[in-house]
Amino acid sequence: MDTATIIALAGIVTVNAGALFSIHVRTQTNMARQHERIKRLESDNSDLKHTLREVVDGIHAIQNLLAAN
Repeated sequence: MDTATIIALAGIVTVNAGALFSIHVRTQTNMARQHERIKRLESDNSDLKHTLREVVDGIHAIQNLLAAN
């Protein structure tokens, strides 16, 4: 192989390596974003469960008051 071919191949390898690195960074960023969304949804779900428990407890208290009369 002559020098021009080696330089051309090195350029192609460099461009492909840069593209692969870019894809890797983008994928890691997307994964981190999805992980944060999952944590936020789990937190929202926990808050919803807590609120529903309070509602059910309130309903039971009302039922007990009505039964006492």
